[in-house]
Amino acid sequence: MNRKYIIIFLLLFSTLYAQDKRKVALAPFENKGPARIDWISGAIEYLLSNKLSVASGFYVIDRKTMQRAFSEIGFTRGVTSDRVSIQLGRITGAEVAISGTYTDSASLIKLSVYYYNTNNGNRIFEETIAVKENNLAEAADKIIERLVHISGVPVSQRERAMMARTLTRRPKAFESFIKAYIENNKPRRNPDIVIGLFRQAIMADKNFWEAYYNLGIVYFNNKRYSEALQQFNKIIKALPNFDKPYYGRGLIYEKQKKYDLAIADF
Repeated sequence: MNRKYIIIFLLLFSTLYAQDKRKVALAPFENKGPARIDWISGAIEYLLSNKLSVASGFYVIDRKTMQRAFSEIGFTRGVTSDRVSIQLGRITGAEVAISGTYTDSASLIKLSVYYYNTNNGNRIFEETIAVKENNLAEAADKIIERLVHISGVPVSQRERAMMARTLTRRPKAFESFIKAYIENNKPRRNPDIVIGLFRQAIMADKNFWEAYYNLGIVYFNNKRYSEALQQFNKIIKALPNFDKPYYGRGLIYEKQKKYDLAIADF
């Protein structure tokens, strides 16, 4: 099955797949520390969403749905109450809500994490996790392990291996990447800021392929097709078995009316 049909298939049946998964609502963590670590809230959200996306037993409620729920409830970030948890479940269909706060303490990031049953609003569990600022993935891994334990959803060894993959080992690259992710999700995003931050991430780690891909997407969405094509070609040359940049490149070829090339990539 070629890439285009795979993507169409996934779009058509994503709702059906979600019905068989444990649905998780991620509330933005609230920063109780200095402003310089505001970005860590976005990092926790990104890491949890990214890692759980490869676990077949879980479905993370999409950002658009969560924003609609937050707007309706009047919630922004931090620890969800029993009432807010129930409302999140009602609006989004989530069964578990994860929320919390964090601060910096003795050169560590200290997270207070809360797990709620959205059916009745009961707090299932709460815990404190302390990690180094350059190892936030460890915090995400611990949260996921707790979620697996309290939900009883099995995770295969293959899925665990995929979740353990490292995006980058360069802290500055990761920080710039997350700041770009946060800016790109704002209602009134500034594309130049997003592009600049993704470029910073790439400058800090020349092999940060997820940053190249996201930069290509930003270029594409802003109709800068030649620059988007450069990013996708770099990834394809380095990672020929990575599907996503082929689809991006195919869309560009389609825009350029190079239909034979587009079909080959799809």
